[in-house]
Amino acid sequence: LLISTNRHDRFVGSLPVRPIPLGLAILLGALRRSRHDISVLDLMFERAPRQAIRTAIRKSSPDLIGISVRNLDAVGGRRVRSFLPEIRSWIRTCRQASRAPIILGGPAVSLLPREAFAALQPDFLLAGDASRSFLALAERLESGKPWSDLPGLTYRHGTAIQMNPLGSWESPAVTPHYDAFDLRKYKAAGYSVSVLTKLWP
Repeated sequence: LLISTNRHDRFVGSLPVRPIPLGLAILLGALRRSRHDISVLDLMFERAPRQAIRTAIRKSSPDLIGISVRNLDAVGGRRVRSFLPEIRSWIRTCRQASRAPIILGGPAVSLLPREAFAALQPDFLLAGDASRSFLALAERLESGKPWSDLPGLTYRHGTAIQMNPLGSWESPAVTPHYDAFDLRKYKAAGYSVSVLTKLWP
């Protein structure tokens, strides 16, 4: 089960728009090449997010729950609003409804992986592009093979938080899959699509 947690508008000029979850769409494209069954929950337009999470877990009975975090806070004028309490409550809902390991990813947690892990307490956190690492982690957890060497992985080792470097492996070319998202609602609300860039050595 993949969950997009972003419910926040961004502004283009003075116009609020709803960003489509590009990172999750790319991950979905990569995972659909595998043998795994994938379910997606986008919280952007959900009026009752915790109930939506419980329903999605009940329907999909997931072996893994991936949670994408686009922003940790919102800044509007002089007011800063933290999303950490909401995200923590959604992780708590996942734990109440399922025993599946929880994997955090997304641009916000990739910027501060150690701090995000300490604040949100998932089972795992994958920094950077997870289009290969998420599937590798899923396969190793299923087979019982060691997983602690995976690039970009943050996890708890005893009482310490272990954070692996991103590494240098190349991600496959993946076409984003947007069909899991309600594009009609995004279009009606005003939408934007992010552009990802990468510096090559």
